[in-house]
Amino acid sequence: MNRLPNVAVEAVSGKLQFVEMTGPDGIFRFRNLPVGEYLIIFRDKGSSQTGSMVLAISSYERKQVAAVLKWESPQHWEIQEELESVPDTSRVTYSRQVLDRLPSTLHLWTLMAHTEVSATAERFDISGMQSDETILFGSRGGSWSQNRVLWNGFNLTSAEGAGPLLLPDLSAVQNVTCDADPSGISLPGAELALAPRVGGPARHGEVHLFLQSGALQNVNVTPRLRSFGITESDERYRHFAHGSFQLGGPLSTGWTYFGAVSTEQAEKWIRNHALPVTNSLMTGTANLMGDISPRDRFNLAWLGQYWHQPQGGASPQVAREATRDTAR
Repeated sequence: MNRLPNVAVEAVSGKLQFVEMTGPDGIFRFRNLPVGEYLIIFRDKGSSQTGSMVLAISSYERKQVAAVLKWESPQHWEIQEELESVPDTSRVTYSRQVLDRLPSTLHLWTLMAHTEVSATAERFDISGMQSDETILFGSRGGSWSQNRVLWNGFNLTSAEGAGPLLLPDLSAVQNVTCDADPSGISLPGAELALAPRVGGPARHGEVHLFLQSGALQNVNVTPRLRSFGITESDERYRHFAHGSFQLGGPLSTGWTYFGAVSTEQAEKWIRNHALPVTNSLMTGTANLMGDISPRDRFNLAWLGQYWHQPQGGASPQVAREATRDTAR
């Protein structure tokens, strides 16, 4: 293997262009590249050919690239490349391709409950539609109150640390990184980093619809419960509906957009309540990205959520008259 010094290496993505030279050991480094897909081009003054490879950079995903330049003659060479993630046993990233294969039901709490042993979710409290506990997760040595949830680098963690203030629909997330031991953080809690989806070079869109009717209940009524006079489950779905729509693509040369809207409607029967309890959740995300100079990329991201509980706090122990209409 020949390690070639003084080889020009270009990283090109749209209007962005970065250039580095390989050192005496043949190594080159690009640091803090903006999110995007890059064409890596190798040029050597002593060669009559150039080589290239494609590298995709995602948020919260560290990568290293090994490119071996192999001489066939004094004037020709070819490239043999290898891409791999930097080893980190405490850090797991679920890419968009992986998310599409996993049983997530388009909800982050479902994904975590099925893949991370330190996560738990109340399956009857989807996305915190009935309570404020959207999702709980942790790590060894840390408590539930030391969680951190990041979206596009912004901290969405609630003040008590029990979960995120906002929870985007999973179909609007590009990748999810769960880090049980994040570096540079003094607290021992785990960290969940969500990277939003962005537009691509071609227009693309998705529509998801899901409906769950009755018969789903949180517990079975056992003989022991019946001995206490409990003859029905604490909670039983009357129906649950989820719908989402995403659209993204090019806006003009060097600029892309992405937008997503989702809504969830649930209605449940609760023991000791004569009428069903309803709740709803609507979430929207938007992303605008473009190159404003050969070395600068502009990215504008927005996330909003509307959450409504007409009978907030309802439970078998709390009468309907004692609930309150809650929205945020």
